[in-house]
Amino acid sequence: MDIPKIFSVDDHVLEPPHVWQERLPRHLRDRGPQLISNKDEEYWVFDGERVKPQGAEACAGRDPKDFTMGTVRRDEMRPGFYDPVARLEDMDTDGVWAQVLFPSGVPRICGKRFIDAPDHDFGLACIQVWNDWIVEEWCDAAPDRYVPLAIVPMWDAQLCAEEVRRMAAKGTRGITFSEGPHLLGFPSIHDEYWDPLWEALSETGLVACLHIGSSGQSLEPQPGGPVAPSIVMLPMYAGVAASELMFSPIFAKWPKLHFVMSEGGIGWVPYVLERAEYTWERHRFWTGAEDAPHPLDIFRKHISVCFIEDSSGIEQRDRIGVDNIMVEIDYPHTDSSWPHSREKLSLHLKDCTQDEIDRIVYENAARVFNFPVEF
Repeated sequence: MDIPKIFSVDDHVLEPPHVWQERLPRHLRDRGPQLISNKDEEYWVFDGERVKPQGAEACAGRDPKDFTMGTVRRDEMRPGFYDPVARLEDMDTDGVWAQVLFPSGVPRICGKRFIDAPDHDFGLACIQVWNDWIVEEWCDAAPDRYVPLAIVPMWDAQLCAEEVRRMAAKGTRGITFSEGPHLLGFPSIHDEYWDPLWEALSETGLVACLHIGSSGQSLEPQPGGPVAPSIVMLPMYAGVAASELMFSPIFAKWPKLHFVMSEGGIGWVPYVLERAEYTWERHRFWTGAEDAPHPLDIFRKHISVCFIEDSSGIEQRDRIGVDNIMVEIDYPHTDSSWPHSREKLSLHLKDCTQDEIDRIVYENAARVFNFPVEF
């Protein structure tokens, strides 16, 4: 078995301190994200408020016994967490050729911190700074290996569309969107409110990545219990979001749309597909969905999923669809398989053919993100 170099569709950057302080207009820099560091502590401040520490986002390569939700200082991090040149060395160590790049704790996964800013002009400025920086500075260090995503200003779908077109012209390959925009106070994905965004994505060929946690909520464990169940359940919302998409009318109007369920795993997919098929066969007539397309057709054409370690999903790869499966490394978060990704994939893919391996490890990602790879 040959594990080729990996095209990881979910990784994150920990933004360096200069991003907003150098790129925001001068009159906004005091309000923009600032990293405060002294001998006693280190933390980010945004618009006068302290930001939650980035500890769990800065743990790749550590012994799990050393994972923390508390602060990890810059001088305690691997440089690859926040430096694009150093990141390439860590990618090479792990056999990773390309990475799709998401924000981390400062903007949050889909830019929620900036989207929630009461001053939308200020929020938009912060969003555009991140979008420009990820392309012009980070990805410019290796444009053939870094795949940029863009944050969109969700409070205005027309502004979203304008930002998609602006960033597509700069080379962005997708957007980081919410798995549940209604939970953030916006219309649901089925609402015509989003038509300008869907049109812009269809026109430019950019994909919409729905990362777990991007709704600001997850399935919650019972109060008073341990933390572990919440970690177990966090990917489960990907199944909820995929179910919504499979029965959504948006694809009839926008047949070129494509969504990626980012960091959601794949083990849930066979059951959700089976349940969706059963629901369509048995319940579409009395629910007014008799003319709806088959949900499995929607999944095959419009939805991709990815995994870090997921033996149950790989065992059922034919039911999922090999062409719908991609790999993620989640560097530098606590779930990351770095620096052992290739050996772990070797175990998970040991029963796959070489053709299946190539499709799962890099070919599907190159096609979905329209990002050819040459290595």
